Amino acid sequence: MSKNKTRPTDINVIKFLEYKKHPLPIVWFWKAHRWIYRKSGGKIGEGQGKLKNLMFTTAGRKSGKPRDIVITYFEIEGKLLIIGSNLGSPRHPLWYLNLKANPEVTVQIGTEVKSMIAREAVGEEREHLWNEVVSIEKAYASYGKIIERQIPVIIFEDIG
Repeated sequence: MSKNKTRPTDINVIKFLEYKKHPLPIVWFWKAHRWIYRKSGGKIGEGQGKLKNLMFTTAGRKSGKPRDIVITYFEIEGKLLIIGSNLGSPRHPLWYLNLKANPEVTVQIGTEVKSMIAREAVGEEREHLWNEVVSIEKAYASYGKIIERQIPVIIFEDIG
């Protein structure tokens, strides 16, 4: 298949993006997932198989209030990272804007909780990590093809 052909998964992503906001069932799932992860102390909702979830807490950039996000994470070359794809939305996720303003986070993976600093990978580091993520989860390649913004690759680092 040539690189210019649209795959069925790309078409599904394009149809999904016709919504101005994320469809309510997805929003409800995210809220329920966050609630379950929080209430179970990370014992439920961590994910299965190759895709795992973590929960991080950051401060809202305007309100300063704690904001909990449950998101897929990757461990690549000893780096803990998340991807700001926002399901292929043309806009960055709000959590990304919060991290830019307030990079200090609490990260919970399962029952383990750590204080960390978030930073955005740039340049060659970003390209390398992005390619590694795409090799693990092909859906990210679809997002990268249909939106104009560069999808952020965020690295969580130990405070030290």
